[in-house]
Amino acid sequence: KDMVKFGHAETVRDMLEYIGYEVEIFDEVEPDPSIPTIEKGGEVAREFKPDWLIGLGGGSCLDAAKAVWIKYVHPDISLGSIDPFSRYNLREKAHYMAIPTTSGTGAESTWAIVLTDPVLGRKWGIACRESIADVAVIDPRFPMSMPKKLTAGSGLDVLAHSFGGYVSRWRNDFSEGLCIQGIRMGIEYLPKAYKNPDDMEAREKMHNAATVAGLGFGNSQATLEHSIGHAVGAVHHLHHGLAVGIALPYTIQFYANAREKETRELYAKLARILGIEFKDEEDAVDKIVGKLRSLMDEIEAPKSYGETGIKEEDWKRGRENIIEFAYYDPCFYVTPRIPSKDELGRIIDCCWEGRDVTF
Repeated sequence: KDMVKFGHAETVRDMLEYIGYEVEIFDEVEPDPSIPTIEKGGEVAREFKPDWLIGLGGGSCLDAAKAVWIKYVHPDISLGSIDPFSRYNLREKAHYMAIPTTSGTGAESTWAIVLTDPVLGRKWGIACRESIADVAVIDPRFPMSMPKKLTAGSGLDVLAHSFGGYVSRWRNDFSEGLCIQGIRMGIEYLPKAYKNPDDMEAREKMHNAATVAGLGFGNSQATLEHSIGHAVGAVHHLHHGLAVGIALPYTIQFYANAREKETRELYAKLARILGIEFKDEEDAVDKIVGKLRSLMDEIEAPKSYGETGIKEEDWKRGRENIIEFAYYDPCFYVTPRIPSKDELGRIIDCCWEGRDVTF
């Protein structure tokens, strides 16, 4: 409904009607879109019978559009049964265009879909390789209307995607360069976009960075910061970008504390690229974590879940669910250092308290 309120839906509709298209607007997508919303969207699509579906909005709207596309083509399919290996022939019935209006999720350049199950109270991911957009329109005029908190949260999502994709077990030559560029752009331009919302160059760079990061982690995978962020977001309804951004420095520390030095070497390589001076690999990790925390100070973002306004009694009550949801999240198993359930709980405790991960 925000897309209607801000006039973005009208802008797109008017352009399409001008060139002869009929348009139907479905504006019932909520943050962290739910399965019932997708079912309803599928019904609307089947009644209207479009040749194109357009996702307009932030990551929730784009993920919803992908899922509605699947339900439009396959009304009887269970969303939980979708896998990245089967063929769904989505384009035999319609094509898909993505128009992001926030600069964070990269959903316009990935085939991942995150939905909320209101019955179980958790988020879960769908992987459908065909659901990537045929066309993505990356127009920096759309995010100009983002409030500062949304600019901060979505920008942290860019960094979480980039850092996670850079060290993922599935990392490769294609993901590495894109993720490094996403990190560089996020570190340079996020504070500028936050401090001066009318800075068109900063807005454009962050909008591009979101797509670059999406292409990067879309070719590897996000990691533990997203597992924890997904779980915290599901239990406490924290903004996704903020939820994963808070977890990011703690997960970096956990990876770097492994006996194997491979991930530390990756961080040292990244530090050199970023122009960070360091004495050894451990110092490189400390400097990167310090740089992230300084950036979070610049954009006035909380550095622990305990600073977000979640009540301590609510956190304690939801702690076991967070651990359980994170442990079974798809991103968990491509993490460079996979924690035990006990270690995961301790990491999550550090994220709440703001303590360094030293194990």
